[in-house]
Amino acid sequence: MRNSPPTAQQKGADAMRKQHQTDHSLFLAFIIISHVASLSFALDNGLCLTPPMGWNSWNCFGWHGHDQDKCLAVADSMVCFGLLDAGYEYFCLDDGWQDSNNDTDTLRPNSRYSRGMKAFGDSLHARGFQFGIYTTCGMSRGRESAHCWKRHSQHVSADRGNPDQQGSHCH
Repeated sequence: MRNSPPTAQQKGADAMRKQHQTDHSLFLAFIIISHVASLSFALDNGLCLTPPMGWNSWNCFGWHGHDQDKCLAVADSMVCFGLLDAGYEYFCLDDGWQDSNNDTDTLRPNSRYSRGMKAFGDSLHARGFQFGIYTTCGMSRGRESAHCWKRHSQHVSADRGNPDQQGSHCH
């Protein structure tokens, strides 16, 4: 049998096969280059070897279920069970710590944190935690008015030694 010239259909199939092989080769090259590039641009500075790890009151208690004693008991448990040593260094107090609107137009803790936020934070720092606290423009659930956010942000910043920092989303 003689070799007959390829038909148009065979030529099209051959072209598609070659294109398919080229696409796979390009994809494989992209994957290899991406992997090598990600390794070569990583800084060996010890930062972000793990994600930020910690505890947040919202996940356990929600808005109204937490108070100073419960949260300090959680912190003590985290230390006792080795979570702090394992890297769970952040202790974040979420919504529900603040008092309702008041005459001074400043954020202040409610009666569940009667010793105040500084004392609460000092207690957490003494245990080895970094203390985080939730705030937002206007404070949710009818707490603070939005116009106090800027003054509150400046007050918090000044307490941290950065009086020039401004709150975002000020109205």
